Amino acid sequence: MRILTAFFIISAASRFGNGFIFRGTPELFGAADVFKVEGSNRKAAMTRRTSLLISLLVIALPVVLFPILVAASDFRSGQNITLNMTDIIQDDLYLFCNDAEVNGKIVGDLSSFSYNFDSRAEILGNANIAAYEGELGGTVRRTARVFGMIVYINADIAGNALAIGNDIRIGKNTQIGRDLTVTGDDIRIDGDVRGNVHINGTRVEITGTIDGDVTIKARDITIIEPAVIKGNLEYNSVSEAYIDDDAVVMGETVWNEVVPEKEDGLRIPSALTAFFSVIFFLMTLATGLIIILFFRRHAGESGEVIIRRFWHTLATGLLTFILLTGGAILCLVLIVGIPITILITFLGLALFYLGKIYVSIAIGRFLVKSLGGGRRIAIGWEFVIGLIILTLIFRIPVLGWIVYIFTFILGMGAAISGYLSLSRKFRHLTETTPAESGDS
Repeated sequence: MRILTAFFIISAASRFGNGFIFRGTPELFGAADVFKVEGSNRKAAMTRRTSLLISLLVIALPVVLFPILVAASDFRSGQNITLNMTDIIQDDLYLFCNDAEVNGKIVGDLSSFSYNFDSRAEILGNANIAAYEGELGGTVRRTARVFGMIVYINADIAGNALAIGNDIRIGKNTQIGRDLTVTGDDIRIDGDVRGNVHINGTRVEITGTIDGDVTIKARDITIIEPAVIKGNLEYNSVSEAYIDDDAVVMGETVWNEVVPEKEDGLRIPSALTAFFSVIFFLMTLATGLIIILFFRRHAGESGEVIIRRFWHTLATGLLTFILLTGGAILCLVLIVGIPITILITFLGLALFYLGKIYVSIAIGRFLVKSLGGGRRIAIGWEFVIGLIILTLIFRIPVLGWIVYIFTFILGMGAAISGYLSLSRKFRHLTETTPAESGDS
C-alpha cells in the first residue's frame, strides 16, 4: 500500500512539474504583475520538474510513513459547524471554524480550533480545544486540554485536565479523574478533582473537593465553604490566603511568602535585549523582501489563501506539522533514518520562517483592503505593515506566545496551500492557451 502511495505521489509530481516554468518580476514595491507562462525552454522546465519532484517527495514522506494516521481522521472546516446529538464520528475529528457546537459521540480524539466552542458530546478519546471562548461539557474518557481567553469546563473527565486562559471556571458538575493543571488570570474551581491540582494565576478561588495535594502560585487566594482539600496545601503568595473557617484542609498548609519586587520606576529592556530584537526584526525583513523579489507570485498567493480560505489553510498547516513531526520521530527511532530526520527538521524550520513572512503579507493585505475600501498596494508594503504588527503582538506576555504558535501553523499551511494554488492556476493556463491558439 505504501509503495502504491509513493507511486501516485511521483506521478502527481511529474504532472505538476511538466512543461512550464515560472517567471517573476524584480519589482518589490510596484503594482502587481500578471501571470506569465513560458513553455519553450525545455531545459529549464526539466530542471524545475526535478526540483518540484524532490520537494513533493520530501513533503509527502510522512504521508507515506503514516497512512493510517491520515485515513483515520475526519477534517471539517467552515464558518459554523454543528454536530447533533444523534451524530456518531467513528474516527478522530478535527474542526476549523468560527463557531463550533459539538454533540453526539466521538469515538476518537476531538481537536477544535475556533472562535467560539461549545460541547456536550461523549468523547471516547482526548479533547484538545483552542478557542477565544470555549465551553467543554459532556464526557471525556481520556485527557482534556482547553486553551482560550474564556474557558469554562463542566464535564466528566476520566483522565487529566489542562486549562490555560484568562478567565477560567471549573464548574461544580465537573469530575476530573486524575490531575488538574490551570494557568490563567482569574481562576475559580467549584468541581471535584480526584488527583492533584496545580494552579498558576493572579486570583484563585476554590470551593470544590480535591482528593490530592494542591499547589498554588497567585497573588490573591481564597478557599471557602464547601471546599475540601484532602491532601496538603502549599501556596506561594505575597499575602496569606483567606481560608474560610468552614472550609476543610486535611493535610498540612504551607505558605511560602513571596517578597514583592521593588519598582524602580518604569522598566526598560536591557540594551542587549533591544539590540537583538532589532537585529532579528531586520533579518526577517530582509529575508521577506528577498523571498518577494525571487518568489513574488508564491508569496502573494500564500498570503491570499490565508484570507480566502483561512480555516482550510490552518488545517493544512496543522496536518503538515503532525506529519513532519511524526516522520522525524519515526526516522530517528529507526536510526538509519537520521539523515532524513535532519532533512525533515530543516524543512520544518524553513516552512516556519517562510510562514511568518506569508502571515505578515496576509495581515497587511487584509488591513489595507479593509481600511482602504478594497484598494491594493504593493506586496512589499503589505509585508512591512504586517511584520510590524506581528512583531508588536509577539512582545505581549502569554498572548504573544499563543500568536507565535498560531502563526507557525498557519504560515506552514499557507506555504503549501499557496504552492498548490499556483500550480493549479498555471496548469489551467497551459491547458487553455493551446486551445485558444488552435481556434485562432
